[in-house]
Amino acid sequence: MLVMDDGWFGKRNSDNCSLGDWKVNEEKITGGLKKLVDAVNEIGLEFGIWFEPEMISPDSELYRTHPDWAIQIPGREATQIRQQYVLDLSRKEIQDYAYECVASILRSANITYVKWDMNRQLSDLGSSMLSRESKQELLHRYVLGSVNCSTNY
Repeated sequence: MLVMDDGWFGKRNSDNCSLGDWKVNEEKITGGLKKLVDAVNEIGLEFGIWFEPEMISPDSELYRTHPDWAIQIPGREATQIRQQYVLDLSRKEIQDYAYECVASILRSANITYVKWDMNRQLSDLGSSMLSRESKQELLHRYVLGSVNCSTNY
C-alpha cells in the first residue's frame, strides 16, 4: 500500500494553511487523483490517503468563509494550537461539510485506506450554536459528530 500524506489539497505548501480546503491540488497531482491512484493500483499496490477533517487553518478558504465554524467560547478569540483551530463537529452543517469533502475524495478513485489524524487537543469548549443548558454537551456532541463524519462513505 502507498499512503499519500499531507500536502495534496488546497494550497497546502506549509503546515499553516489550507486545512478545511479538501480539494485535490491538481498543480501538484498532474492529471488528478484518479490518474495517480490508477497508476499505483496498476503496479499492484493499494492506495491510501491522509485527512485531518476536524481541523481548520486560519489561512484557508473555509475559515475565511466560515470563521464561526471553529470551536470557541462566544465573545473570546479562539485559541490556535499547531496553527489550527478545531471545527465544531457538534453542528450538523459542519458534519455534513466534513463528510462530503472526505466522501467526494474517496468516491473519486479506488482509495482503500484513510489515515485520519487528530493532532491537537480540544480547547475553548464553547459553541455559539448551543444553548446555555447544552454547552456541557459539546464534547459528547463532538464525538457523535466525528463518528457521523467517518461512516458510510
